Amino acid sequence: MPDALQLREIACPLCGDDRFEFYLRSEDLEHATGDDFRLVRCRGCRHVYLNPAPTPETLSLCYPDGYGPHRQTTETPPPTTDERQPWYLSRGVRGVPGVRQLYYWLTNNRSQVLPPVDPIGRLALELGCATGSFLKVLRQRGWDVTGVDLVRAPVEIARSDGFEVHLGDLQSAHFDSQRFDDVFAWMVIEHLPDPTEAIEEIFRIQRPGGWFCFSIPNFSSPERWLFGKHWKGYDLPRHLQHFTPGRIQRLLSDCGYRDIQVIHQPDSLNWIGSLGSWMLKPASRRVPGRVRSALGQRLRRWFFENPPLVIQLVLAPIAKLQACLHLSGRLTILARKPEGR
Repeated sequence: MPDALQLREIACPLCGDDRFEFYLRSEDLEHATGDDFRLVRCRGCRHVYLNPAPTPETLSLCYPDGYGPHRQTTETPPPTTDERQPWYLSRGVRGVPGVRQLYYWLTNNRSQVLPPVDPIGRLALELGCATGSFLKVLRQRGWDVTGVDLVRAPVEIARSDGFEVHLGDLQSAHFDSQRFDDVFAWMVIEHLPDPTEAIEEIFRIQRPGGWFCFSIPNFSSPERWLFGKHWKGYDLPRHLQHFTPGRIQRLLSDCGYRDIQVIHQPDSLNWIGSLGSWMLKPASRRVPGRVRSALGQRLRRWFFENPPLVIQLVLAPIAKLQACLHLSGRLTILARKPEGR
């Protein structure tokens, strides 16, 4: 494998049109993989994508050591006494009628929605499974699980926990037709060089009636205008595709899926990560560099590891309103393969 990221000019991954117009240029703001990445808009279907794009042989180099979703996280055990809990989780507060329901409503960001099925005996596949944290969730619920990921280090961690994980992309796994019931891909589809081919392959390996559940950044969100190139939905050069709700619905429908549900996530992580990225840019005269750097680094860490609970609760009502207005920066999508297909 080459030791440096290599790029090539491509046509639109959705419609094949090679005509495009410039949209945005940025360096890699998260890792030092390059300084001049370019988003373009297809003149045919108006899809926005990275062009030039990484070659298939060097695509994994977009994910160096330290890439956030590939880090192995350690669960923190719950506090053993009420004295160690914040006041808003104390027994007295939780005893107030309706508070427990309000807490669960505020903290549910709908980022990983499970399909309406009985999982016992069903086979599930997760694309981009990383270290296997969601595979554990599925296994605990009753699914028999398999994973796929492009990068060796997180795959080895998932395998050490007893999971069957294929190293590579979906096509290279050569799964049998109709092997799986349900397929999950959380924040993965935007990373794929050919999303149409990948979704067609997912459709092929699913059994009739199976669900395809995934999440993607929402390119139509006003967050991208507010934060510019620092919007975490861009994440160049890892995010190769940038979908609007309408465009991803059309793609799923064209590939054969029905019962498509688009959920706008009430999630504040994009605000936190985008603001952190902006604060880590070269300091201005008005704000000392070390102040910007300290707060920016904290926000950047919260984006990958989640902010303190009190921050999540404070931001949750704004995120809920944004989701109700269909303006959120992340989408969760469920689609079902029809019976008899």
